[in-house]
Amino acid sequence: MEESKNMLRKNMIDVKKMVKISLLIALAFLLTYVRMPLFFLPFFPQYLKLDIAELPALIAGFLYGPVSGVLVVFVRNVLDALAKTDTGGIGELSNFIVGSSFVLTASIIYKLDKSKKGAFRGVVFGTLVMAAIAVFSNKYVILPLYGIPAEWKFVFSFILPFNLLKGTVNSIVVFLIYKKISILLKSI
Repeated sequence: MEESKNMLRKNMIDVKKMVKISLLIALAFLLTYVRMPLFFLPFFPQYLKLDIAELPALIAGFLYGPVSGVLVVFVRNVLDALAKTDTGGIGELSNFIVGSSFVLTASIIYKLDKSKKGAFRGVVFGTLVMAAIAVFSNKYVILPLYGIPAEWKFVFSFILPFNLLKGTVNSIVVFLIYKKISILLKSI
């Protein structure tokens, strides 16, 4: 009898976790509609737009572990590709590669040190890993898929700074809201 109660309790926890992760996926998908052109950097390519859609994935990664965070990035990009892509899925593939590298790195570091310092180190290293992955994935995969010449000068002039900026913005926002969101999610 006690074993049945424990099993039921565990199943309820799993269902609650799945519902919360689903909410974070929905929020991440909605945030993909809020993309800001880099008008303050007019020399940047117009297709590079800033968003904070990695934020819910980062929250999932911090709360429930790296796999949950990457799952949010993956499902959000699949939904984005199905609902509104204008890149034939190439942009979503790129976003998954760089977004999951950011979330995975930050979440692993935070999992090893669940403190404010651990979170800070996580997002800093996550941003650096994301920017490095973006350089190589754009050079060897994404830009060739678009048919754009993959010149190192272009990658280092635009892709690298854009991803450093995107990681920094997502990191700042997560630091501003993580505690409140985590308390809210834990309470439901």
